[in-house]
Amino acid sequence: MESSYFEELKSKFNVILEFSQKIQSTIINKLNERVTNKNFSIEYRIKTLNSLEYKIESKYPIPKSILEIEDLMGFRIISTTESEQNEIITNLQSIFKVLEIKDTSSD
Repeated sequence: MESSYFEELKSKFNVILEFSQKIQSTIINKLNERVTNKNFSIEYRIKTLNSLEYKIESKYPIPKSILEIEDLMGFRIISTTESEQNEIITNLQSIFKVLEIKDTSSD
């Protein structure tokens, strides 16, 4: 990857990292405000810069924008009951455009 492109990506990555931390706070705060029973936990991760570089080099033509890259961050919300799960999903859908919901309880 070109050095100048990677430097630009690196600077944008820091913005994405800060933004993802704000999203994490928003999710936690909104769910704590809105969900009746608070027996859920939230895990989150963001791709490292090295992982992002590898993904771009191996799986993409060089994107024009970091916004074209999918899976920069991910969240997992673990609930203890189905009713709590449904309440969480409803609340998340009212806050964000939810792209995918995976129920891994049977895995």
